[in-house]
Amino acid sequence: MTDKQGPAVFSSLLPLFLLGLAGALSGQEAKVPEPEDFAGSLVLTGTPGGLLGFEIPEAVYQGIERPDMGDIRVFDEAGNVVPFVIRRVPGSVFIPPPEEVPFFRWEQEDDTALPASTDIMFSTDGTVLNIKSRGLPSSAASAYLLDLSGLSHTPSMLNIVPGKEEKAYHTGVQIYSSSDLARWRKFEKRQTLAWFGGGTADRNSLELPQGDKRYLLLKFDRPPADRLTPEGSSPDIRPRKITAVFDAVEIPPAVREKTIAGTWQGKDKRIAGYALGGFYPLTAIDFPLSQADSIEVNVKNKFAPEDEWSFVARTNLFRISTGTGEIRVSEALDIHSSAPFWELEAAGDVAFSAPPDCTIRWAVYELVFLGRGAGPWTLAWGSGDCRPQTEGDLKLPEIAGETGGPEIENARPLGEPLYRPRPRAAGSRFGVNWGQFILWTILILAVLFLSGLALYIARSMKKEHI
Repeated sequence: MTDKQGPAVFSSLLPLFLLGLAGALSGQEAKVPEPEDFAGSLVLTGTPGGLLGFEIPEAVYQGIERPDMGDIRVFDEAGNVVPFVIRRVPGSVFIPPPEEVPFFRWEQEDDTALPASTDIMFSTDGTVLNIKSRGLPSSAASAYLLDLSGLSHTPSMLNIVPGKEEKAYHTGVQIYSSSDLARWRKFEKRQTLAWFGGGTADRNSLELPQGDKRYLLLKFDRPPADRLTPEGSSPDIRPRKITAVFDAVEIPPAVREKTIAGTWQGKDKRIAGYALGGFYPLTAIDFPLSQADSIEVNVKNKFAPEDEWSFVARTNLFRISTGTGEIRVSEALDIHSSAPFWELEAAGDVAFSAPPDCTIRWAVYELVFLGRGAGPWTLAWGSGDCRPQTEGDLKLPEIAGETGGPEIENARPLGEPLYRPRPRAAGSRFGVNWGQFILWTILILAVLFLSGLALYIARSMKKEHI
């Protein structure tokens, strides 16, 4: 082989070498995960063939190696991967059932009078027992005091059920509301009640004002003169029952929380550190002070011990006692991160008197999987070599959650979660396989080398022809 043939032979063999290397690296990435590849496991059981759901326990967050929870899998008894989806447990909406409201007839002095706390007799728990009359029954129109304090929720409407012997009536109603019987607020909207014996023309509902309303006063209009009794008094409109109706109540998604003690980072007591112990899907983080104090701080976090700290927020922590004995504290920070390392640094000249605790709150997620194959099934997590599952995910919104969709059965754990620490793959961080990056680096260097080699050969051939 001549000196001129050597570069040409090498340049022809190099692509074959790179193709072989690429095949080896890509084959390594394409490996199908097995239960033995994961550090954590939990055996679940349920009805085969249906949808099974299970709240992701804290042990999973403490053992996963990816912030995006991409190293979680579900296997059947034979070790085959089962389709699954991870979703946040949604909130719910429900409509409370109607509740009966206690009411009391109030014989007022005139149509403009309003009751005061001195007119009310209360029980030991604060509910109304009776109301004293100020005037004679014939001196004013009908009025009723309603006590809402015993209701489970704030009502939006009232349903009035007339007495069995009540004559037909059609009357306007003015509503007043109060939280303490000292101040009454008039509801500007005047409404009408009508009863003609139970027909379609009856109107028995009253809309209620918004806001705090522990007590209500219903004042019926004085009827026309032709409806007065021979003694000149108003007819006694006496409801048989008053029922409170509620709007739909939204229950927000559930959260879990735990508190981590802070440790000093340095000797000047200006920095406190916190290791959460896992990748929690955080929604809020709080640093409650144990004693009266006010201090401005910088909040930082990072995902790995070797990382640099990232600035998150600058805020003021305080704990102050008011003159009435009430304790006011700073609010928690809204956080959407899964960083496991946090730091609190005093921003001004004032240092901490003691390292504050750290209270974290995280969203509740559930894993829903198809009970395919034979059970029991194994929930596995914690593999630095495992990439997020991009194919074969369970398309839950299309088959569940809709009206008439299949129910999700609660999967039952068999035993406690198991965790066997395993060595993380070399060059792997957060489950990222660096083989692909190495491959691209080699390919780029090879292209540069071949380009230089081609330029060298071209110059050599040019010199031969000169």
